[in-house]
Order: sequence, then structure tokens, then C-alpha cells
Amino acid sequence: MENRMANLEERTTRNEVLPEVSPLSFVDALGEVAIVVHDGQGKILQVNPCFCRMFGYTPREAIGKDLDPLVARGEELVDALALSERYYDSGKGFSLEVTRYKKDGTPFQVLLTSTPMYIDRSGRRSVNTCTYVDLTGKRERERAMKKARVLFENLFDRTPSAVVLCDIESRIIRGNAAFFELFGYAPEEMEGQIIDGLVARGPYYEEARSISAFVYSGEGHQRRTVRFRKDGTPIDVTITAIPFTTEDGERMLFGIYYDISAEKEAERRIETYEAELRHLAWEISLSEERERRKVASILHDEIGFELASLYQSLTANASSSQEGHPLQAATDSLKGVIAQIRCLTREISNPALYAAGLDVGLRSLLDQILTPLGIRWSLSVNGSSRELPQDLGVVLYQMVRELVRNVVKHASARSVSVRVRYRRHSIAVQVKDDGVGSTASENSIGLELRGWGLFGIRERLRHLGGRLAFRSAPGEGTRCTMWIPKKGGDSFADTGLHS
Repeated sequence: MENRMANLEERTTRNEVLPEVSPLSFVDALGEVAIVVHDGQGKILQVNPCFCRMFGYTPREAIGKDLDPLVARGEELVDALALSERYYDSGKGFSLEVTRYKKDGTPFQVLLTSTPMYIDRSGRRSVNTCTYVDLTGKRERERAMKKARVLFENLFDRTPSAVVLCDIESRIIRGNAAFFELFGYAPEEMEGQIIDGLVARGPYYEEARSISAFVYSGEGHQRRTVRFRKDGTPIDVTITAIPFTTEDGERMLFGIYYDISAEKEAERRIETYEAELRHLAWEISLSEERERRKVASILHDEIGFELASLYQSLTANASSSQEGHPLQAATDSLKGVIAQIRCLTREISNPALYAAGLDVGLRSLLDQILTPLGIRWSLSVNGSSRELPQDLGVVLYQMVRELVRNVVKHASARSVSVRVRYRRHSIAVQVKDDGVGSTASENSIGLELRGWGLFGIRERLRHLGGRLAFRSAPGEGTRCTMWIPKKGGDSFADTGLHS
């Protein structure tokens, strides 16, 4: 008991003695504070509505009852009675955090303040006021805030991303280990400094200032840019800036820096590889066509010439022979072989392509492949091919030839249309048929994929910086649109070949 009293003495002496007051009219006015007025014997004279809500008693249940046994239990009751005995006759008040109990027995923490209200003529205190403030919510908030603070600090300090906290003037308040490591500064070198002046240089300084001004206006921001280490080394980063306002109304900023140097280096390597692939694809296309021209030249200029000379000799001798003579039959057979060689020569490498350009070459191609099969065809040209590089024309001719062959092999089409649109920086070619079409699942496998095929065309265009659009449906035919840049500037969406 003596130990408990000593503890109470220590706890109460830490609180200031409360001044003596006399009015009772304020009891019902303080809605958030439970107030009890009791007499010199501890019997309740008056309670306010908050007391009834806090402890669960009606005024009738409380008034006239002894206060301490009503709101305290067990050891807390022993302490309450001891406090009353010690301080009631002293004329002093006290304030103490204690445990009290609701009517249903639920314990909760309160701030108890005892204040003398009225002293009679004999000098004895006859009225005392006790106030109770429920600390449960406060404790929960404190625990929640502590938990949130610990969580924040763990996340802030342990995240692998570089994180910094700045005030409204962009001064560094706090950074995590990853932040200081990224920029090569010691914490004491950066904290309190304006961040923009430390990590941004040259044209990036004004960019950094504009980002800060924008973010502090109330909007978040994310950007890929460059920042600098202490030694001047540039770093490719993604910056995420997040503004927020504290409970005190202070505006602050979270800055998150992601080092994307490895990603940027990988992108640069990919760009280099793609450029090399585009060049290689171009060279392969041209090399293929050069070989075709070489074979065609051999067939036409050498083998064709020799066969033509032989034909002329046989024709001269066969003219003196009787009808049905073997020599006459050989002459006729040789004539057919020469015609086949000429046809094969045009198919391997169309001389019209080099003599008159892409437009004439395509017209010759369509006539050569489709006319003998009875397939109707049309060719429309918009713009001029005068500035079209011959090499580019050769590549487009190859791809149109492959598409037309696919139509013949798979489409069962009655008609084929080819549309060419020349623009300043690009060229678009569309091949359309009225054949059987295909389902979406068949698009990747239903067409001929040998040689260049549809896959080869798509890949070749991609490496040349172009695109292929493919559209097909059962019974509605197929439409393939190719777009390829000449010098850059136009886009695929601007082909004008949508129908």
C-alpha cells in the first residue's frame, strides 16, 4: 500500500496544482469532457451529458452515488480512495492519467483532473469537480502514428531506389542511403542544400527548377532525364516527384530517382543492332536482285544468244527438208525452249523495272503473272516516282511480287488490285484481292512462308523502318499495305490506303 501511495504521490506531484474556481454553470457546456461535481463525502451532485455517454450511466443512476466506487475497480478503486483522502482536504487539485471503468466493466484510459470548486465559511471544501478526458483514441492515434513512422522510416531507408525529401525551397531535408550513393555525396554534404544545384547542370538545371516549380504547384511529375554525380558523371534517370502537405500545412516534396543507365545503354545497343540489321536487310535485298540480274543476263545474253544462233542455223537447213523431217521437229522444239528461257528471264529479273522504273515494272509483273491465269488486275499510281531511289524501288518490287504469288497460290481470287502512293518522304503500296480470305489464326500460317513470304516481308520492312498492315476475313479477301520511308517524315497512318 505504501508503495502504491508513493507511486501516486510521484505521479501527482508532476502535475501543477490547479487554481480554485467557483462557478458551476459550465458543467453542461463542455461537450467533450466528462464532468462530475461531488460533495465533501464524494457523493455525486451533478454530471454532464458527456459523463453519461463516456461511462454509460444515466443521470439518475449516477447522482447520489459515491463517485469512486462507481467508476473504479480493484486496485484502481484503492488508488482512487487514497487520492480522495490525501487531496480532498488539502485544497489542491491534481491531474493524472488513470484507468477507469464503464458501467459494463470495460476499462479505458482517462486524464483525471480534480479541482476544488467551493469552500464554506469553516474553511472546509464542500464541493469538488472532477473532469475526465478519454485517452483511448489518443493512444490509438499515437500507436498508429508510431507504427506509420516506423514503417515510413523502414521504407525510406531500405528501398533500393534513391529517395529524397525536400522542403518548399527544394532544400534537402533527408535522403536515404541509395540517394547519397547514387550521387556520390556524403549526407552532411547534401542535407540543407538546394537539390537542383547539386544534381543538375547545364541545360538540365533550368529543367530541374521548372520541375520543382511545377510540382510544388500541387501536381506530381515523372520524367526521363539526366542528372550528375558529384564528380560530374552524367546519369540517366527517371525522376518521380510527388508533392504533399503535412498536418501542419507545410508543403513538401518526395523525389524518387531510378537509375536507368543500364536500360539506356541496352536501348542504345539495340538501336545500333537494329541499324546494322536494317543495313544488312537492305544489302541482302540488293544482293538477291543482283544475283537475279546476273542469272537473267547469263540466260539472255549467253545461253539465249547461243540458242538463237542454233535456231537460225536449223531453220536454214530445215527449209530445204521435207515436211515431217526430224530436223523440222527439232527446230520447232528449240523455238519453244527459247520462248521459255525468255519468259524465265523476265520472271527472274524484269528488265522493265530497270529500264522504266517501279510503276512500269509492276505493270509488267502483273501482266506476266496474272493475265495468263485469267485473273483481272489493275494498277493505280498516285504521285510521282521520279525521286524514288532505284534500290528502294527494287525492294518494293520484290515484296509485291511475293504478295502476288501468294494470291495466286492461296487466294483463289478473281481480281487483284495494286495501289501505289508516293509521298515526299515515304511510299505506300497496297495489294488487295477478292479471294477466300482467312481467319485471324490463319494469318500467320495460311500464306506462303517459303522464300520471303509474308513473314519475310514483315521482317524486311521492319528492318528498313517500314511497316506491314494485314487484313483478311473469310469470304472478304485479303488486303496487305506496305509502308516504307524514303528519308523519314511521314507516318504509316498517313498512307491514304485505307479502303
